[in-house]
Amino acid sequence: MTANESLVRSPRLNDRDEARLRALALAYRGWPSMYLFQGFPREVAWTRVLYTRRELALVRFPALEEWHRRSPTRFPEPAAAGLRSGALAEPDTRQACRLLAERYRLGSRIPPIIVVAPTETGPAVVLEGCLRLTAMFWGTQPEEAEALLGISPVMKSWPLYGSPAGIGP
Repeated sequence: MTANESLVRSPRLNDRDEARLRALALAYRGWPSMYLFQGFPREVAWTRVLYTRRELALVRFPALEEWHRRSPTRFPEPAAAGLRSGALAEPDTRQACRLLAERYRLGSRIPPIIVVAPTETGPAVVLEGCLRLTAMFWGTQPEEAEALLGISPVMKSWPLYGSPAGIGP
């Protein structure tokens, strides 16, 4: 494990220097208040969880037009089915999911998806890892997968959690 990976995989949450480095790493996604993180709650409790395949099937994509187009329900199984069958004319996304699914099948180490929810029991929405979640439903693998879960009682106020502009349930 590299020093950079240890910031996430084995974080020292009370270490200010590590917290600063994690914030810098997140900045490319807009942390703390732009892009993906616009309206994102400031106080979030993070934990590692193990989701079963059945639980993963209930994790929703963020309320983004590109994922709504792939799955109007915002669930991963319809997106995987549409990409796998070719019904969704997205050859690059199809290829990426197919390759990720093969890595899952081979037991390769793949970073966990990151999900958020208002409580431990959800409902959960992907913060990062939509393609990885879709690939999990490409075939029959995996039966369970680790995820990082961010919990905040105000998570439903994050615009990508809900249904802004009428996108998704």
